[in-house]
Amino acid sequence: MRRNAFHAVLSCCILLAARAAFAAPTITKGPYVQNARTSALVIMWQTSASCNASVSYGTTTAYGHTVSNATLTTSHEIALSGLTADTLYHYRVTSTGSTGSVASADSTFRTAIIGTTPFRFAAYGDNRTYPTTHAAVVRAIVASNPRLVLHTGDMTRDGTVASYWQTEFFSPAQPLIKTTPVYPTLGNHESHTTNYYNYFSTPAGGGTRGEQWYSFNYGNVHFISIDTCGTYSVGSTQYNWLVTDLKSAIAEWKVVLTHYPAYSSGTHGGTTAVQSVLVPLFEQYHVDTVFTGHDHIYERSLKKGVYYFVTGGGGAELYPVGRTSNPYRQFSRSVYHHITVDINGTKATIQAHTNDGAVFDSITLVHPKPPVADFSATPTSGAAPRTVYFTDRSTNTPTSWRWTFGDGGTSTAQSPSHQFTRAGSYTVSLTATNAYGSNTKTKTNYISITAPVAAPPVPEARSGTLSAVAVALAKGSG
Repeated sequence: MRRNAFHAVLSCCILLAARAAFAAPTITKGPYVQNARTSALVIMWQTSASCNASVSYGTTTAYGHTVSNATLTTSHEIALSGLTADTLYHYRVTSTGSTGSVASADSTFRTAIIGTTPFRFAAYGDNRTYPTTHAAVVRAIVASNPRLVLHTGDMTRDGTVASYWQTEFFSPAQPLIKTTPVYPTLGNHESHTTNYYNYFSTPAGGGTRGEQWYSFNYGNVHFISIDTCGTYSVGSTQYNWLVTDLKSAIAEWKVVLTHYPAYSSGTHGGTTAVQSVLVPLFEQYHVDTVFTGHDHIYERSLKKGVYYFVTGGGGAELYPVGRTSNPYRQFSRSVYHHITVDINGTKATIQAHTNDGAVFDSITLVHPKPPVADFSATPTSGAAPRTVYFTDRSTNTPTSWRWTFGDGGTSTAQSPSHQFTRAGSYTVSLTATNAYGSNTKTKTNYISITAPVAAPPVPEARSGTLSAVAVALAKGSG
């Protein structure tokens, strides 16, 4: 009996093992979107067995386009190109291996916007260790509906352990990452592991695989991700790359993403090396905001025009605020949260949200602008001498004006008048200036002056007429 029972159990185990060996593959991570651009985007996912990869996509659930890779592997990365900017697409992934096929449900993504189109992005970090709490933060971010998300690092408690990536990041974050690209930065818990580089497809940058640090443009914002857990001392490869990148960035807004904060009142506090090496660059090259993690709190600081945000409330245990010195702190709170930033031209509205959607901190940044010079005149033509009245129509609040009228005349009045005394066509220029710069408007041959109109001649006295009058008067007197 015992032998029969043993053989029965053994047979069952063999049968289960055989079924497992020939089981259809499953999708274990994703699918999720990465590196959204105006005309391209990357789709990534993982399967339980080696399979090929295929992405069907289009502007409807009929798809209509397919990109495939026949290589059998468990990690899949498909680049889509030829897309239309600022457009909603549907997609579905399919993988086929020796034991069968697996396909995802339909999902969507949006390509990047063009130019100054308003958009929203979000930021959060330090979600490690507690998947349930991370999932609650993710639900709040999804409700905020950002076009992209910045992650300030520490996605898992130990980046070298693949299973932690699944339980602590990919599973809780799936409702977000299947539709919205997340741009990561390395935290100390990622440990520069190969898992990090395998799981993300960032824009081109430098360091390991060209993805250790990187930058990209989205709309009118230039984003920079810096590895503060690596080497960034003055003269290092990363430092030199950052200087070059900041010098060449011409976007309206400059946003930096790091893990270690320059300033924080949390348990860890500010990072001396960031303060001495990176902060001077942020100030020199007019960075607007820096988003960081490491301390599991929310904190807003301001130093010399640069705002520093600690957003480490993504799911890990919270830390208290006010534990270390931060002379630049404006507001802080120990709370699970995420940050949204609404970009609209030269205005950025930054809000911190609890998981129930309530806003507990908010500021608005507005970029001051140089003037845009413009003017009008009346009249713009006539005979000399002609007085013309000029009206300043410049925008962005100039504080001084410099006029040239084309005939050698000038003025520093805001809306002057000028008399043109000679015939000719005159080019008029106005340079408007404020504390942020100058701008010149020139109107070629704007004023047209003709020669003076001759006065009508005075009638000359005629001798014959005068004699006739004299004769008449003489007759009358007689």
